[in-house]
Amino acid sequence: MSIVYINSFVFFAEALVAAVLDLQFADTKSLTDQASGNELITFSRASSGTYVGSDGLIKTSLVNKLLYSNEFTNGAWTKGNLSFISSSTTAPDGTATATTFSAPNTAFIFQDTSSVIGESYVNSIWIKGNANATIGLRKPGTTNTEIGDGSKSINITTEWQRFTAVTTSADDLDGRLLIDFRAGNGASVPAGFEVSLWHAQTEEGATANDYIPTGATISGAPRFDHDPVTGASLGLLIEESRTNLIQYSQDLITNWWTKTNTVSSVESAPNPFGNPTVNKIRASGSAIDHYIYRNNTNTVSANTDHTFSVLAAPEGTGNDSGKIQLRVFSIGHTSAIVNFDLNTGQYNAQDGTSGTSVNGVTWSISDYGMEPYANGWYRVWMSFQVSNVASIGFVSIDDINASDAGGIYSYAASNTGGCLVTGIQLEAGSFPTSYIPTSGSTVTRSADIASIEGTNFSGFYNQNAGTLLVDYQAYSASGAQQIAGFTQGTNSSFRWGIWNNQLYMDNAGTQYLASLTSSSARTKAAFAVTSNDGIGALNGTLTAQDTALTMPTVDNLHIGRTAGGLDGFNGHIKSLSYYGTRPADTDLETLTNP
Repeated sequence: MSIVYINSFVFFAEALVAAVLDLQFADTKSLTDQASGNELITFSRASSGTYVGSDGLIKTSLVNKLLYSNEFTNGAWTKGNLSFISSSTTAPDGTATATTFSAPNTAFIFQDTSSVIGESYVNSIWIKGNANATIGLRKPGTTNTEIGDGSKSINITTEWQRFTAVTTSADDLDGRLLIDFRAGNGASVPAGFEVSLWHAQTEEGATANDYIPTGATISGAPRFDHDPVTGASLGLLIEESRTNLIQYSQDLITNWWTKTNTVSSVESAPNPFGNPTVNKIRASGSAIDHYIYRNNTNTVSANTDHTFSVLAAPEGTGNDSGKIQLRVFSIGHTSAIVNFDLNTGQYNAQDGTSGTSVNGVTWSISDYGMEPYANGWYRVWMSFQVSNVASIGFVSIDDINASDAGGIYSYAASNTGGCLVTGIQLEAGSFPTSYIPTSGSTVTRSADIASIEGTNFSGFYNQNAGTLLVDYQAYSASGAQQIAGFTQGTNSSFRWGIWNNQLYMDNAGTQYLASLTSSSARTKAAFAVTSNDGIGALNGTLTAQDTALTMPTVDNLHIGRTAGGLDGFNGHIKSLSYYGTRPADTDLETLTNP
């Protein structure tokens, strides 16, 4: 059965009005505008990123590893004997975005990209000619005249075709994608041959996926996230850049981790990644202290918010099954400690939320909690600060023992139970973001960047009046986070939009601002504007009205951050709509009813 998504229609003053921009991220799991049927958003993230699929498992987004993947005249592409003809050839989607070259039987074009030795990569590209021809879609060897693995001959016609070739990275080269017209390498092209190229991609794996545009950096696909327990679609996941400071975040067997009266092993068990095995930690021997840790001295900056998070599930039997602590240690004594019982869902800060260690190091725990996953798993986390970076000895994952007083439970380890553990993360910030996998180094996930500009923007925007409507949920209510906003280039003196804590308009210094009650719960907000008339609504309640504002002239829409890259949003956007009119106040109340 197919599902057809219909544009958002609303009765405004007894007239049926359609949204002229209608982004239903949660329903469609795409960036396609339901009003026009086109993908108007320019999206990029210069890294991969994880998200939760509809099956409740953590997935890793696809990444196009090529630069300027549809700009074949750019210097990122090495070319030989190709003569440029046009960069406005009609592409398979009907747009004038393909590039055409004159390609004699001495020509080639390729791009090198970084790779992991032994990994499989799939190259894909759309190609057509002005005549039939046989060319090579290959991986270059150590020189561009040498043919590497995964090479194949492809038959070009006068119709567009998407071709793929799977390659494996060797130990002495990085280059992977070569389009080869040379007769000496087995190609056969007629005199006067012209070739058109469109949408090149190199990605991990053996199956080509939807094209991901890139420019000066690689780009990951947008992430459409889901509730890990119910599988419900949450919408487009937007996050700021974060770095996981923990290495070997899924491998507790390695000696990078130090074990004290604790053993780690590999077990076959369901886990949040769908992998067949996962690490287990369990107390060993009769000693009362048992924990696993990493000495991260000088990793955690002083007086800076950090968040420590772990995916964990109970294992085995006994009173120590499913009991886990997250700790940040000082040199002299333990500092921030939070206890979690994975069987009952109870948790608390063991010694309160702030204190002073024996060495005079102050610390505070600002927040902590448990997020449920399928099969009895939780993501447990705590956010903290310490006053002296030199006093940070290590972060630890610690089975609770009989000497840990003040907790919600206290027990002697039986050595018959423990915890399944994976997905360990330490990041700068006051709340946890999506998991960033690591192995032998720290890893940074880049920010999600989404905007609508140029003719994609001017095709729907009304300069005289409009209403912006968003349905979103932030990770945290703190800070100024822009959900969506209109801007004149990067000039913040001409803008209007919706933040998590305010509605804001600026026209060369004449400002309108309405404070909103920020929340980490699901929120629906609207901002309706026209000259000398602006008002908003939050969850069915109107804001104050402004009758003296002037509409700023704008030319783009930025989603999840300002045009200058500030006020980054962290959370999910379920839907975003824009109506080219200013409705009645009662309509705004209806639009934003929870």
